[in-house]
Amino acid sequence: MAKFTFFTLVLAFFYLGFFLKKNNRIQKYRLMDRNHTTVLKSLAILMVVWGHVGATLGVSNIQFIGGVGVSLFLICSGYGLFTSYKINKEKYGEADALKDYWKKKIIKVIIPYWIVELIGLGVTHKWDIGVVIKDLFFITPATPYGWYMQYLIICYILFWAVTKLKVYILISKYNFHYYLIAGFLLWFVTESLFFANPDMPFLKARQMFSFPLGVLLSLYIDRIVEILSSKKVTVYFMLIGMFGLFVTVFSQLSLVKKLPYLISNTISLFTVLPIALSIIVITMAVPFIFQNQFLYQTGKYSYELYLIHAFSLDLIDKSIINLLEFILVTLILVIGLSKLQKIIKIKVTSNLDRRKYGRFNGGYPYKE
Repeated sequence: MAKFTFFTLVLAFFYLGFFLKKNNRIQKYRLMDRNHTTVLKSLAILMVVWGHVGATLGVSNIQFIGGVGVSLFLICSGYGLFTSYKINKEKYGEADALKDYWKKKIIKVIIPYWIVELIGLGVTHKWDIGVVIKDLFFITPATPYGWYMQYLIICYILFWAVTKLKVYILISKYNFHYYLIAGFLLWFVTESLFFANPDMPFLKARQMFSFPLGVLLSLYIDRIVEILSSKKVTVYFMLIGMFGLFVTVFSQLSLVKKLPYLISNTISLFTVLPIALSIIVITMAVPFIFQNQFLYQTGKYSYELYLIHAFSLDLIDKSIINLLEFILVTLILVIGLSKLQKIIKIKVTSNLDRRKYGRFNGGYPYKE
């Protein structure tokens, strides 16, 4: 417990230390704009890492914190995808609203994941060609925390499929989200009945509405901004968060765990998601607490941090020195992966443009 307390104090030191710096604050944010979602991603990854470090150090009943962080990630992902879809729809039209959808996912999400997994599995001596192939193609994760990547890719596929369905059968924009939610409901039932992990049957199931909720936030953002302008609403969402905490405790009762997975997983839907929603509202109610460069910079590297920490957690052992080693190595590798990712993005984009436009003018169309 002492080492976990030390890790918590290190995070608090960096957070509070940035308040002492000049020009610490980021620009004021609005609900779910770029600055706000960056802060939310920061809170999400800090919860995930904090929970995983605590579990590694033997702190009991802390894993649900990571679940709240995952819920925040998925809400931001759903919001970002649908917002990008709306922008592309205005720019290119309905048929091309998913322009470069999978190309962006491959460059920004899949390639960095492949790099970290290939190197990480090699360094940790977990290299087995069958395991690696299943891991790289999101069939069976090779690490305990790899399930999220498999989950995220399925979210991407569902969003893409429903959006394509919208184009082909002319679903109105008001019905679009019903089809998306129906897809996630079908996934929820299938997961609960056939694919639930007996050790943690709720792990994926409790997140089923987080991604669709992010889509709904984007779809009705103007109306939601008006609703959240009331102070009473903030209090209501605080109560919703407390309700989520209560259901989280309730779901751990042996009586609930003995229920059929479909029932216990339905109860788990009301655990981490309500807490995540209350956090979003709190960041809007008291923004001065969260407009902090430490949170902002952490949010910018949240994905890289998620990938790296799955392997660097192995550095944590018995002493505080090992914990400091974990922090230092993780930071160095995160920065390195971020720089490598930028290089890959430039190279891949340049090659694709060269194929599309020819070799003249650096791969871009010639301009007079």
